[in-house]
Amino acid sequence: MGTPFATADKAGERGVDHHLEFMGGADEDALAWRVMAKRNTKAGGIFLTLGILVGFGWGAAVGEPMKGILIGTALGAAAALLLWLLDRRR
Repeated sequence: MGTPFATADKAGERGVDHHLEFMGGADEDALAWRVMAKRNTKAGGIFLTLGILVGFGWGAAVGEPMKGILIGTALGAAAALLLWLLDRRR
């Protein structure tokens, strides 16, 4: 009983190592980005989200919800940018 998917070209049947083949077969140690990917970074998106929500709450309280959203977005973005800059220095 033969294999269910036999081929005529026996030379074409070989074991394939798919390990990092998409990078041209580079060794895992040679990939510097893998080390960077493991670095524990801080997330600043919470500042942007809180800035928008708090800004909306403040703006709604004073009768200018859109102004509050814009100010909150600007302050949240500034806080996220500051966190990113400080985290980059570590």
